[in-house]
Amino acid sequence: MATQSIPYSLHRREALRPGLVRILNAMGQSARKLSERPESEAEKSIHDIRTLTKRLRAYLWFLRPVIGKTLHAHGNSCLRKAARRLSKTRDLHAVGAALGKAAISIANENHLHALVQVSQAFAQQTAEAQKKVPPTISLEKTADTIIQTISKVTKTLKQDPREIPSPVHRLKKIYKRTRKTRKESMLKKDSRLVHEWRKKTKRLFYILQLTGQLPHIGMTDCLKKVGKLQEKLGDFQDHIVAENHLRQQPPEVKTACVKKTLHLLRKRRKTLLKEAYRCWDSILGDVQTD
Repeated sequence: MATQSIPYSLHRREALRPGLVRILNAMGQSARKLSERPESEAEKSIHDIRTLTKRLRAYLWFLRPVIGKTLHAHGNSCLRKAARRLSKTRDLHAVGAALGKAAISIANENHLHALVQVSQAFAQQTAEAQKKVPPTISLEKTADTIIQTISKVTKTLKQDPREIPSPVHRLKKIYKRTRKTRKESMLKKDSRLVHEWRKKTKRLFYILQLTGQLPHIGMTDCLKKVGKLQEKLGDFQDHIVAENHLRQQPPEVKTACVKKTLHLLRKRRKTLLKEAYRCWDSILGDVQTD
């Protein structure tokens, strides 16, 4: 995989400190551009800036040994709050995505009809909600938070003499944490633990992207597998969000249609979780932790 095809990654022969400063500055520039997109692209902008926020949080975790616990905790807290400004809008998009994907494999015409009725009513409900609360201001505030956090971190990187953490060591650490949360989610069958596994998987994915071009790492195959896993877990979480939303704020359709749709979402969620576990099994052995 060519270096330029991996976003925000260290180059193969690049020194760690200037490389990380370069990447962080590029992320800040991206945040500002995303906040300046036209309102017609709001849905994509929200998705992209939330992804950028999560990536930055992963990179702060990677840098914690050099930036210190206080700056890491403060930056992480600010970024989490910033992402929450856009969570309601993002959740609406997640519900729509889950309903659309649930329809793909339905053969039963009654079930499909119910799902279509719910999807159409929900789409109308979403359009009305977005007219009341445009996301533009929240996008700008989120971008500001990202840029301010990056400014503090890059300043510390330039001034603090502490050694940059070993990429191999940090990669092993997040891999072990991901493996642990996966085991817990499988033993306890709790969707909240699956969500924790998803968050650890996302961090593992971003750290793999950050370090994948460096000598002695080169995990292109593993990166693809972890990417596939996080997609499965992301779809699983979207289905959870959709179920919760339909229970709390059902669209104005027959109750029977909502119940059938909830049944379809639960059924597909179970399938997604099985597929996610299989994805993880294919990753085992790709990352050496000894």
